Amino acid sequence: MSRCVIVGGADIQNYAFIREKLCADVLSRLETVESIVAEIEKSAPQRVEAYREKLYAKLQTVLADKQVDDARILTEAAIFADRVAIDEETTRLHSHISHALLSPHFIGSLHKIS
Repeated sequence: MSRCVIVGGADIQNYAFIREKLCADVLSRLETVESIVAEIEKSAPQRVEAYREKLYAKLQTVLADKQVDDARILTEAAIFADRVAIDEETTRLHSHISHALLSPHFIGSLHKIS
């Protein structure tokens, strides 16, 4: 297991510079993820409606058969519920981003950047 040893003032300044650049990059990427998640959340109702229409069409086909398989109907409903439920995932993403931004190491680096 190797360790990085910083020797001399120039190396410490270089380390601080790299840390600040990495922090700025991470912050930029977190902001991008936040904006993408916001777009996903904004378009979620339309996706739910489109998928509901697909499910309705599938169920009409299944129900047209006089021998309806209850397991098939339950499977389609479960798939529908699973595909449209993005709240848990977007909440988790928001939580991870907030946690990263509130990390003492990250906050300390942000103060050095500004």
